[in-house]
Amino acid sequence: MKIKGCRVFSVFLPLVRPSANLIFPTVKNQCAVLFSFCLLCSAASVDAWAQYSPEKPQPAQFEFYLSGGGAAGLTNSVGMADFRALMPESDLLNRDYTGFNRFTDRYYGSGNVSFGAAFHPFLKEDGTRKNIKFRVGFTRFDTESHGFRMRSNVRTTIDTLVSETSGRTLNVDSVREQNFSAVARAVHYCLDLGVQFDSDWESRWKGYVGANVSFGIALDREVNVSLTDWRYNDFDGDRFDSDNYSTEEEFLSLPNTFSFTAGVFAGIGWQVSDEHPFWSNISLFAEWRPNMFISRSSEFGTYVTPISFSHFGIRIRA
Repeated sequence: MKIKGCRVFSVFLPLVRPSANLIFPTVKNQCAVLFSFCLLCSAASVDAWAQYSPEKPQPAQFEFYLSGGGAAGLTNSVGMADFRALMPESDLLNRDYTGFNRFTDRYYGSGNVSFGAAFHPFLKEDGTRKNIKFRVGFTRFDTESHGFRMRSNVRTTIDTLVSETSGRTLNVDSVREQNFSAVARAVHYCLDLGVQFDSDWESRWKGYVGANVSFGIALDREVNVSLTDWRYNDFDGDRFDSDNYSTEEEFLSLPNTFSFTAGVFAGIGWQVSDEHPFWSNISLFAEWRPNMFISRSSEFGTYVTPISFSHFGIRIRA
């Protein structure tokens, strides 16, 4: 398979040239990058189809991938005093919360988007590729690094009813539920580097494993303090008059910082076709990345936690 890679990249390089808008993307610029990525992959696949020749040895080859999925991690539980030190003038943080009970909600979930390229640098003596490739890409995901939560539930009986048939006594309660939370959040944009080892399965299904490291910057860091207040009436487990709901929030912007992620990954891919010269270049894949995440800030110090990424996407060979 002979690829005229220079021709493909020369056409689309102006569409994906680095800029401040690409590093700090708006929604419009994210759509432009995604559209350019799709055009690049489509052109590369069409060029590969046009140059397809099974009797020629296969040269080193690029793959482009685009995926989305989820990220799950742990939130470090800190005290109310830590957030009061950051926001001494906060109205919500300085209220009296007598009767509230602290609870721990250490798990958080968010979405992630990843795109990039992989290349095969090594060839066997017969011209086919060895089952090793190197990956370079970018990933965006959110974290909730530190948090403090508590709640209150006050129930007052306002009426009592007696069933005429069974004689059972039923209470009508007025309930007030309040939930307080203070959470430090950030959005991470990371450069991913990895090495991947593919399986030798003689089928359209391919497994792979590898290792990766990521270097990132944490943007849009903030502390979010919120208090929700919900009042309703409860009759034998049925809620009514429950539209009395309010939320108060306060925000504090924090300086940007850096992050580091390292770990392993494993995945499985399915080749759309093993004969058609166009569709044989397209694969769907699912991947799991258990990693360790490290970041440091002046507000909370060093934050180390396991983090798990799941990816579902498309891979196109060029």
